[in-house]
Amino acid sequence: MDLHNRLREFRVRVGKSQLQFAKDLGVSGTAYKNYERGATPIPSTVVLALCHDFDVSPAWLFLGDGDPTREAATQIVKSAVLAARTFAEECGLDLTADQEVQLICKMFDQFYFHELKQKKLEQKESLAGNG
Repeated sequence: MDLHNRLREFRVRVGKSQLQFAKDLGVSGTAYKNYERGATPIPSTVVLALCHDFDVSPAWLFLGDGDPTREAATQIVKSAVLAARTFAEECGLDLTADQEVQLICKMFDQFYFHELKQKKLEQKESLAGNG
């Protein structure tokens, strides 16, 4: 799969129309459509916006390696660890390493599934708005 195809795949994944995504990236709708078709090279400013504003993995965008939202998953893990440790500290819990891991896994599940539910809701709303 080429860069322009991954650009389209990511846009669809986040539930945006071409015009909505073009606006988010700061380009015209026509320019964006040309990027997706592969008719025009994608400028570095658009690549930087994708990586910075949407947490798109450069390795996935350019090479197709890994998951496009790997950075987002990393942030979820960090949030889960912080939440678990804060919870244990505020509750005065003296957890073993295994107990801490179990709590972190529970927190991760909460953050991860909340994120998935939120994305699905946004996609449904987007589809309802386009239909």
